[in-house]
Amino acid sequence: MVMKKIVFFFLLTSTIFAQNVSNLADAVKSFSLLKVREFLNNGADPNTMVEGEPAVCYIAKYEGVNTIAVFDELVKYGANPNSISKQGNSLLSITMSIFNAKGATELIKRGADLNYKNKGTIPPPLIMAVAGKRNWPKSDIFPNLIKFMIENKADVNIQDSYKTTPLMMVIGANDFEWVKFFLDNKSDPNLKDLAGETPLVIAAERGQLETVKALLDHGADPNILPGNKETALMRAAQNGHKDVVLMLLEKGAKTNFQNTYHETALRLAQLKGHKEIIEILKKSGAKK
Repeated sequence: MVMKKIVFFFLLTSTIFAQNVSNLADAVKSFSLLKVREFLNNGADPNTMVEGEPAVCYIAKYEGVNTIAVFDELVKYGANPNSISKQGNSLLSITMSIFNAKGATELIKRGADLNYKNKGTIPPPLIMAVAGKRNWPKSDIFPNLIKFMIENKADVNIQDSYKTTPLMMVIGANDFEWVKFFLDNKSDPNLKDLAGETPLVIAAERGQLETVKALLDHGADPNILPGNKETALMRAAQNGHKDVVLMLLEKGAKTNFQNTYHETALRLAQLKGHKEIIEILKKSGAKK
């Protein structure tokens, strides 16, 4: 009974507020689809401003059936698909920040810039699409959106504020199918994230043999030094991933690099007691 009263009060106050709106901006702020539609039908500018930013940017950040319907209406009537919020984020990025895949698809069809460099903190659209695929693994919506974005020239090497790339994300999710997809679409296997780690270092640490091989086959450098100077070989050695160690050595990984604590791959393997790896490294020229 209490819930019914709350819902009734919300509907009543929304209706009263909507009746008092005098322009499109007010209609957008009230989330009134009927009023928004009425003003647009009567020639209101879909690019009108609301609280210092385009109306479509204002509404795009809100989740919910009604607010998304208002967003759709503004886009349908010609809101600029490349609108920028007052925080400096693109409309497409804002739309993807709430995982509105349908809205994002429509914006891309209308010419939205997939690679706009946000001045705010919202991640790029492709990064959010990969996050959506991770969050809803049984859905085809985000895999299809990722492919659609790349078909429309999304930069596969785009990085978020942590300099994470889509390739790093799918490696982190242990998703070899999508590792192959991004490598086949020219993802750079040697880019570093904010910690200085490369895709190869991430995969080697996790013992992802297939991914390590694919990265090396696509030009990954096994001797790039991350921020803490622990190479892919060091990560594989200290975590006991013998087959990864063998593959890295076969592809030219150097054995005597030292991390910031002056530890080599051999020393890290010794500390963890990985006897087979210790012997492999010694036979490959590791001296300390």
